[in-house]
Amino acid sequence: MCRARVHTIGEEITKVLNVHSHPPDPAKISGKQIFSKLKQLSMDVGSSTHAVIAKVYQDITPGVSSVLPSISSLKRNVRRYRIFSLDTRQIAALAFIPEEAMENEFKTLCESKFYENNEPELTPILNYFEDT
Repeated sequence: MCRARVHTIGEEITKVLNVHSHPPDPAKISGKQIFSKLKQLSMDVGSSTHAVIAKVYQDITPGVSSVLPSISSLKRNVRRYRIFSLDTRQIAALAFIPEEAMENEFKTLCESKFYENNEPELTPILNYFEDT
């Protein structure tokens, strides 16, 4: 495994750690860009999972497709991104819940599987709502 790292600000290299132990792999870089695009397109809940995958695949080369996981794995990722996105928006929605319903909705959120899986990240946000 290559331990080399390069830190940049914009196009300027600010720090270089270790030396690369392998030749560059443009397909891997493109694969990471594809995952970024997949995540972004997944937020559009109006598109089917299949449509999101098709949109991502329309511009890739055979070299890039060789470093991507299977279609079923990509579809699973789209579904996971969508669930996470929805759950995250539900936390922001707490700000719009009527005061008399807040306690019940807050309790429902704290008992959810999403909260269990992301408790360290969510605790500061929920503490804010609890304090206000």
